[in-house]
Order: sequence, then C-alpha cells, then structure tokens
Amino acid sequence: MKKTQELQALKVNPDLESCPFQRTPAVSGAMGGYAEPDQHVKEEEKEEYGDVVLPASPPPSAPPGFKDSEAVDTGEKEVVEKADEEVKAALPQQATGPLHSIQPGDWVVIKNLQRKHWRSERWQGPFQVLLTTHTAVKVAERATWIHAHHCKRVPNPTESTDRYNREVIVSGSLYMLWVFDGFLPGRVKDRLVANRYHQSFQSNKSSFRGKIKGLVTAMRSTAVTAGISCCFVLLLFSLNFLYSEEQWRTVVRPKIQITDSLNFGARENVETRTTWNAPIMWEGMFDPNLYDQRHIEGKSAVALTVFAVGRYLDAYLKTFLVSAEQHFMLGLPVTYYVFTDLPEKVPNVMLNAKRHLKIIQVQKYSRWQDISMMRMKMISEIIETDIRYHFSYVFCFDVDQEFKGRFGSEALGDSVALLHAHYYKLPKERFTYDRNPKSKAFMETGDFYYHAAIFGGLWENVKNLTDTCYVNIMEDKLYDVEALWHDESHLNKYFWLYKPSKLLSPEYCWDPSIGKVGDIHVTRLVWAPKNYDKLRT
Repeated sequence: MKKTQELQALKVNPDLESCPFQRTPAVSGAMGGYAEPDQHVKEEEKEEYGDVVLPASPPPSAPPGFKDSEAVDTGEKEVVEKADEEVKAALPQQATGPLHSIQPGDWVVIKNLQRKHWRSERWQGPFQVLLTTHTAVKVAERATWIHAHHCKRVPNPTESTDRYNREVIVSGSLYMLWVFDGFLPGRVKDRLVANRYHQSFQSNKSSFRGKIKGLVTAMRSTAVTAGISCCFVLLLFSLNFLYSEEQWRTVVRPKIQITDSLNFGARENVETRTTWNAPIMWEGMFDPNLYDQRHIEGKSAVALTVFAVGRYLDAYLKTFLVSAEQHFMLGLPVTYYVFTDLPEKVPNVMLNAKRHLKIIQVQKYSRWQDISMMRMKMISEIIETDIRYHFSYVFCFDVDQEFKGRFGSEALGDSVALLHAHYYKLPKERFTYDRNPKSKAFMETGDFYYHAAIFGGLWENVKNLTDTCYVNIMEDKLYDVEALWHDESHLNKYFWLYKPSKLLSPEYCWDPSIGKVGDIHVTRLVWAPKNYDKLRT
C-alpha cells in the first residue's frame, strides 16, 4: 500500500532524486541519453507494482538555481548589474601615460625568453631604443615591439667601455692582494684587513693613502714582495690587453680626425660651422691630399648604394656609374650596390682597381613615392647582411645625378648630411618641413633643410638612420598618413634629433637650373635633367 501511494505521488510531481526507478545515464552514444534497463528488471518492476504505469523517461532536470529570464525579478537584476560594475572597476584601465621611464636614444638589454639552457645568456644586447609607446619599445635589431617589462636600461656602451676596463684592472690587482693576504705578516695583515672591502678608494683619498703606506711598509717582507710582483704582472697583462684591444679597433674602424686642419675662415660669405661645431665642407677649406693620405693609411673602404628602378635605369644609371668612376672616392676601395627590378639591363661599366659592382634585385612598386620610401628598409637590410662586414663607410645616392668634379674622402664622416641647393640661404620659415602633426616627420622648426639625394657616414649610423625612418614611415602608413616629401621629410626629422657630424655644402649636389651663384666655386655633383611625366608613369 505504501509503495502504491509513492507511485501515485510520483505521477503528480515526479522527482528524479526520490524516484527509485531513475534511469541510469548511457555510457556511450553520440547524443547521450539514458540506457534502457534490462528485460528482467522490467519484469521485476511489473510484478512488484502491478499495473501502475510509470513515465517512459524521466523529465529533463534544470540546473540548480536556474530560473527563466522572464521570472528574474528586479532585485536580482540590480544584483547582477552591481556585480558587473564591480568587475569592470576591478579590471585594469587603459594607460594614459608611459608605464616605464625608457626614452628614445636610451640603451637597453632585452630579456631572452627562449633560453634553451641555464647557462645561456639571460639578457641580450645592448640595443639602442628608436621609438617608445606607453608599454613597449622598438629597437632596430628586432622586427617586433618589445614590452618594456622585458627591457632593462643600461649605460651607453661606447661611453662606459674605458671606465669598465680600468675597473677590471683595479679590481684584479686588489684581488691578487687578497689572495696573498694569507702570506702576509700579522702586522701588515691587520692593516690590510681594515681596508679589504673598501671598493672605492677614489671617494676617500685618506684611506687610499693609508693603504699605499701600508703596502710600502709591507714590501720589507719577502712574502709581500712576491705578492706585489704578481700584482704588477697582472697590471702589465691588463694594460697589454687594453692596448691590443685598442689596436684591434683601429684596424677595424680607423678613427681619422682631420678637423683641426680645416680653414673655417677661407669662406667668409657662407656658413662654415654649425652651432654644434660640425664643419660645413666648402671648396678651399680643406687639403684634399691630406684627407686622401689619412684615409688610405687608415684603409678606409666605401659602399655606395643607388636605386635604379623602372625607367630610371635606362635614363640615368650608366651616366651615374661612369662619372662616379672618374670622380668618386678615387684611391679608395669602393663597391657599388645597385638596387633594380631589371638586373639584366644593368650596363656593363669598366671599373678601376679595387672597385666592384653588386646587383640586388628588388620589387617594383606601382607608386614612385613607395619606391622612394621603401629604400630605407632595403638599405638597412643590405648593411646588416653584407656591408657591415666589409666597409667602414656607406654613402646613399639618388641615381638621377652626374659627378662633375672631385667627390673625395673629405666627405667621409661619422654622420654626413647634405644642404639642399634651393634652401641653404633661405630663412627657416620657408623650409618645407612636414608640418602635419599626425605625421611622424612633423617639425615646427629645425636647423637646416637637408637633401635626401645624398646621405652617409659610418655603417652603424646609416643603419640607425634608415631603421628609424623606415619605422616612422610604416607607423604613418598605419594611420593612412604620408609625409609631405616622403623619405626626405623623415630624414630631416632624424637629423634634427640626431645632429650630423659633418655637412656637405650645395657644391656637392648642385641644381644647374638655379644658374651661376657666387657661393658655388666648384660643382662636384649636379642634378641630371628630369622628365618626370615619362619617368614616373
């Protein structure tokens, strides 16, 4: 009777948890479901409960606490909305300012996230920062942006090398004294123990004098004499190492300083020196033989890059190469790197001794502006893969020019820019800088207006220039911005931020259409006649 009442209650309000005949979930099956009970189980149920009809299958159970959306009352909505607000408030907000202190021009090391062994270097670099955002930095050696938390700022390696080497010498000498401390007599040992962990004797001269006095006294002992002798051996070895390193650097990178020989008063009617003391090279200021002699002795070698794409190849390349063989860096090893989309059409030019020509095939772009701007990327790549291993200097030229006179070693320098022939005497207000604030080439004012037809310098400086300009050009493209004068606008911005060490006067690239000007005593390179309607179509 009791079982019959339970079954009747089950008909009215079936409850899966209290139902003793709840079906067992199926173990297999693509759609799931419930497994049918065995036949003998059905017979037992029929015998026990008679003719009571059970549900064919249990009703689907809803998740605990589930309610239909229509049944949610106002109170629950308020709770959900309040929870959403609390979650949003707990989420990190968008940065409104830099989250790091790294600035463009700083040197950083980057954490190595792909270390394969615990002995592998944890930090790579140093690298110089070109650009920064609120959370990331960009360096020339990496194709992607680097999160600022993976960077650590370090001192400029070129400024700290000498100081580091000398610290190594002093630390090594003091270490040797510590090693031989065990052999010192007690009276001398007591004097040295007090100063053993004194790391910076420069900040305390009296302590340093006391240490020297103690060492002189200790030299009376034979054991002390032996220790000091070893220190001198180490010192001589360290000095020899520094000398050898400096000699090695001289062979690889000749440091040629001839600026003192310049006669800045030879040209009174033109500017011969910048506000940051960089020379502006004019005829009559320098001794060409002295420059040639110094660079030949220093084994200077020059790479020249030039782009001859499309119709520019037939129109200008042969004239450019033939005239360069007559006037460009005579007496020095020179290799021409010709970038072209038609390598089979490059003319065969007779080259002098120690002169070579390499052809690099490039893509032809539909717009000449893209060709002009993308050359920055291509120059950087050839410097990284080839030029840096063979040449000290790089010069980059436009092909629509012709050499007319000496373009010699006096033009070489750490970072070289060219004054534009049409702007060198105009006031700054008339310089055609890109004054669009949306562009990375934006400038309100500057020092000079530079011509992108020629730029050069040491290979690492040229690579830094091309990398910076290329990154800025691509960032402008992301926002559909194009600088007023394309790569020339970006070059002017770069030389405004990073001052060139030498400027070439308009004598090194003159436009004959200007006519005769008293300032121009010699024309070394001239603009070739241009027919842009045919060349750029």
